[in-house]
Amino acid sequence: MSLFGGTISKGRSCCVPRCNSRMYGPDGCKTGIHFFRIPGNVILGKQLKTEWCRLIKRIDGKDNFRLTATTSICSEHFHSGKFEECDKNHEDADEKRNETIKSVEPEPASQQPDDRNAGDHAYFSSAYGKLQTSVEILNEKVAELNKELQSAYDRIESLQAEINLHCANRFGVNKIKDDNDAMLFYTGFQNYGVFRSVFEYLESKAENLQYWRGKSEESDHKSYQTNPGSKPGPNRKLDLEEEFFMVLVRMRVGLFVRDLSDRFSISQSYFSKLFTTWVIFLHAELPQLFPFPSQDAVYRAMPSPFKKYPTTRIILDCTEIFIEVPSTMLAQSQTWSNYKQYNTYKVLVGVAPTGNVTFVSELWGGRASDKEITLKSGVHNFLEPGDNVMADRGFEIADILPSGVTLNIPPFKGNAAQLTAEQVQNTMDIASVRIHVERAIGRIKNYHILDGIIPLSLSHIANQIFTVIAYLTCFLPPLVAPGKEE
Repeated sequence: MSLFGGTISKGRSCCVPRCNSRMYGPDGCKTGIHFFRIPGNVILGKQLKTEWCRLIKRIDGKDNFRLTATTSICSEHFHSGKFEECDKNHEDADEKRNETIKSVEPEPASQQPDDRNAGDHAYFSSAYGKLQTSVEILNEKVAELNKELQSAYDRIESLQAEINLHCANRFGVNKIKDDNDAMLFYTGFQNYGVFRSVFEYLESKAENLQYWRGKSEESDHKSYQTNPGSKPGPNRKLDLEEEFFMVLVRMRVGLFVRDLSDRFSISQSYFSKLFTTWVIFLHAELPQLFPFPSQDAVYRAMPSPFKKYPTTRIILDCTEIFIEVPSTMLAQSQTWSNYKQYNTYKVLVGVAPTGNVTFVSELWGGRASDKEITLKSGVHNFLEPGDNVMADRGFEIADILPSGVTLNIPPFKGNAAQLTAEQVQNTMDIASVRIHVERAIGRIKNYHILDGIIPLSLSHIANQIFTVIAYLTCFLPPLVAPGKEE
């Protein structure tokens, strides 16, 4: 009791069960025992809070106990010597809040004192010492893993840089799209804008293409799927734009299949399937973009060089491409060209006065005559009374043209010794404008897949290849500007 009748304060007390440590003794004097509050990070951390409660054999919220910032533990439960380094007059020093709990090895049962309070202290210290060791090991492991993780991040960054460099240098449309000369060289389009416009027109239909699997497995002769569902079969190895670009390069530059398959990292057989599929698809789509022009449209766009021939509707000419010698004698005979002295395909090409391709026949054997091809091609079905057809001297087709359609070819010498001056001038005038069909054919043959000899392996799509190329030239500017002098 105090002099004033009150109870003598015992100050702080240890929260460990069965520990009787107090800051003040019964006589009111300090006991010399130091007390330490629970660290703030323990109070805020649920896992640490639970672990501390376990070590002091308490349950937070039970038996009127709460682990708070004012809860204290006496120095008897910490490693001897550790707390002595701090100022004993500052019992709440923050730097001692995380002192490691004392580790005391339990004595053999026969030597342990019969003091339950001392046993509790030893158990508590030993358990926390083991926990500290485990935490230190885990911290070292975390540091090691963080180092490995950083190394992995660095490696990923390095590999991403290599991928970006590879993509930048990889042959494809993205590499050349800003170079108009390269676009014209590899695709036949003037620039990437034209290429992209054509692709966007085709893209929605190309998404459901049924890829070529050989003549024996051709499905209903469909050029593309009409079902909006997903494409059957395995996923594409290239995106649609790359496929379109690759097909154009094959036709325009004439690169070998092995070359292109290596450039795009695909097999040769897979490339062949893609190429055949796209050629058939383009053969079905491109002619729809360039229907045979009406009589009025042709007359309104008539270039000035044709002022002498204002009713010219179409200019016709045939051209030939060399092919590999067929294996059968009949095919060899049908494709033999006396003019080229080799086996060829022969095709009829018609252009408007502006030089744009307006008609392409199917391929015929080199043996077929110009008149026979013209008759069987069906070009006369597009002509109307008042039209004039311009052609070379060898096209003696006046008798097969529809009524009201005239033929304009250079005059024949006939039985005369030579052409008259008027006939010579007429021949020169016709030749000066008829040459535009030859220029148009020259554009077609700038696609180098037609160079040299067409292999038999392309015979099943040779007709489609030529037609597709002919209509691709229509994306170039007219050879003769409408209504202007050349």
